Amino acid sequence: MASDPDVYEAMEATEEYKELDKTCPTFINEITKKVAKRAVARRNRSPSSSSSSANIGTETASVSRYNPSEVTFGTHEFRIECLSVVRKTHGAPGQSIRSGSFQVGGHDWAIDVYLSGEQEEDRDYIAIFLSLLKAPVTDVKVSAFFRLDDRHGKSIGQTLTNVYTKADPVDCGLPTFTTVASANSRFVAHDGSLTVHCRLEVTTESCTGNTVAIAVSPVPVPPSKLASHLEELLASEKGWDVKFLVEESEIHAHGLVVATRSPALHELVESATGTDYVRVDDGMKASTFKAVLHFIYTDELPRINDLAAIVPFGAGKDPLTMVVGEMLAAACRFRLERMRRLCENLLAENITPGNALATLELAGRHGCAELEGYCIAYISLPHVVKDVMKTFSSFCRIQR
Repeated sequence: MASDPDVYEAMEATEEYKELDKTCPTFINEITKKVAKRAVARRNRSPSSSSSSANIGTETASVSRYNPSEVTFGTHEFRIECLSVVRKTHGAPGQSIRSGSFQVGGHDWAIDVYLSGEQEEDRDYIAIFLSLLKAPVTDVKVSAFFRLDDRHGKSIGQTLTNVYTKADPVDCGLPTFTTVASANSRFVAHDGSLTVHCRLEVTTESCTGNTVAIAVSPVPVPPSKLASHLEELLASEKGWDVKFLVEESEIHAHGLVVATRSPALHELVESATGTDYVRVDDGMKASTFKAVLHFIYTDELPRINDLAAIVPFGAGKDPLTMVVGEMLAAACRFRLERMRRLCENLLAENITPGNALATLELAGRHGCAELEGYCIAYISLPHVVKDVMKTFSSFCRIQR
């Protein structure tokens, strides 16, 4: 819109723009016009192209992006039907059965099961390998936990870790996961099937992407300021048309943004007929609701440490865990999936022996299966479990 006067004028003449002008709240329209007309005026003030400026040439700009590390969790079950029949066709050492592909952390994976070992010397064992189906752009660190369940509810499992690199994305595995005899006697189900359970924790390393060169005109066009304007509007509460009442605090917002970003919250607005405000109850704190609006407007969480410092909690409770836990509950309530995942990642990143039980309880309460599995795996670590058990009595007392 702001790239050229003719583009802006042509856009303004369309029926779609006229309809948008009628239906959108005033603040959206004002921002759009302000950004576009400012750029148009700046370009009109610039000297036009002439013979004297013909030698300016094209300016070159470039862009690169830093991607922080990210931890993603996922599970997959590989069920091998009629194991005895399959063993007849894939029972020689070195012969494998591959699962269907599944995606965790933006990468495609598969499980390879060797029913008589990967090597001749391991023919008495069942081997399990994890395959990355495509070479990664950056290093990918993986922690995989494989498990077999017997008919009595007992399990065996092993964890492997590996770093898959762009130069050498070699598969890793457990060549002696369990013996063939043990699998046949304990882990083959009544229908003759064998099920391999896999839980992945994928960490994509932080990196700076490749620099991309782009050609630009001699007169630079400023980038859109829409996102920063939305943040300013959230802070200044200009042009709002919806009023929420949370803990007797009035919090203002813009209906179109709420409707676009959170249909569940918009349903609450629509149901509040006959009043000039929308009451948000069910134990929602005003600070938590403001964090929800912050995410709705910016697609990011607020500064958690600042919130944890000002929100009072009872003695013995970890402020950061409690704040993020309340935001997690709000994200689930208003069906904000990205906010929920961000909260889960924050809880996982900040897990300690002191807050592990509280984090596990939060995960179970809100149905966060991946976070719950991560907490269980963390608590089960030999160097962690003793410290966690020291907090058990105080955790039970706080829960009461």
